[in-house]
Amino acid sequence: MSTLRSPFTRRSVRSAILTLLAVSLLPAADFYVLDNCVGRGRLTTAEQAALLKKVGVQGIGSTRPASVAAALQAFEANGVAVRALYTVADISAEGVRIDPEVAPAIQALKGRPTIVLLGVNGKAPEGDKLALDIIDRVHRMAKASGLKVALYPHYGFHIASIDDALRLADKYNSPEVGISFNLCHWLRESGGKEPVENVVRRLRRLQTIVINGADYEGGWDRLIQTLDRGQFDIYRLLHLLKARGLDVPVGLQCYNVPGEPEENLTRSCAAWRAFSERLAAEK
Repeated sequence: MSTLRSPFTRRSVRSAILTLLAVSLLPAADFYVLDNCVGRGRLTTAEQAALLKKVGVQGIGSTRPASVAAALQAFEANGVAVRALYTVADISAEGVRIDPEVAPAIQALKGRPTIVLLGVNGKAPEGDKLALDIIDRVHRMAKASGLKVALYPHYGFHIASIDDALRLADKYNSPEVGISFNLCHWLRESGGKEPVENVVRRLRRLQTIVINGADYEGGWDRLIQTLDRGQFDIYRLLHLLKARGLDVPVGLQCYNVPGEPEENLTRSCAAWRAFSERLAAEK
């Protein structure tokens, strides 16, 4: 005798509940997710756009300049704005290299509220001079499209820390070129030892932050988790930024987080909603 099974599995019901929690009250704040949160390399652009619409996220950060122009139609048809464009340029003894796909991507994004997240990698004599040359070239591209540039500290790069980003942004000294704060790379660079109050106090020229759930130390698997997990007090970071008047777009990092993109994203969106409600209730 066969057993009639429900078409809904326990997993699908759980996913549906999480989605409802995330979408029903997800604040309309300037929140975006990097494309590694929506199945980058696994899902098509159309599938990514549909997932973002389903969970109620209205902004994405692209880490693939070559795909931006083609992806814009799918994203915008689903009410999703490209809020960030991530690119890494390289310095070496031979000079500098900027991804040739960056220029057409920036041109395609003309007039949109996109921040160019610029990482600079490599080692070379007079490294800062080469980095400033890169910053100038990317800034000129961005300015022609009405976009701003945020230097992106990345552990192990030439711009590895907040101090590196601030040093170069101060040297370049343009209101259109600032810095970003990336939680996981700050934790890796500082070993989780610097008090969060100290780093927030040092932030200047801030244009965006990128967060995720995290422990204070360990490998990337501990430094990058869904937003509802980890030892690090995300709410305290957001509270301190708010207290300093640093009201900037907030991005979500999901690099190599295990699990299904939809469940991970809905968990993180529910956590973001909870943080936002607590912040809104503050006087």
